[in-house]
Amino acid sequence: MTGLNKAICSNMVLKFGENKLKTISFLVQPDASFIPPHELKEDVKVLEGFTWMAEQRPTKKDVLAKPVPVPVKTKPKEVPKQKKAPAKKPATATKAVAGNKN
Repeated sequence: MTGLNKAICSNMVLKFGENKLKTISFLVQPDASFIPPHELKEDVKVLEGFTWMAEQRPTKKDVLAKPVPVPVKTKPKEVPKQKKAPAKKPATATKAVAGNKN
């Protein structure tokens, strides 16, 4: 153990590889400090309010079981655009003139 890295932040990104934690990124204004082992007090070695709950941890069999397929999101089918019918010309009004033939 090299020490305790205490960080307070709103979000963290943990990246794993080869069954080990590779990197941790603390996001959104982290407040962090590193405490070497010889300066650690007993009360800071355990996260306040943390309960291990070992009975709820997945077993190796659970982790290595056949993965459940995740549905793949597909794009909705495009509905072909319908062509607009050409606009009809408005009918012209005709006047009938009644006249006298003399």
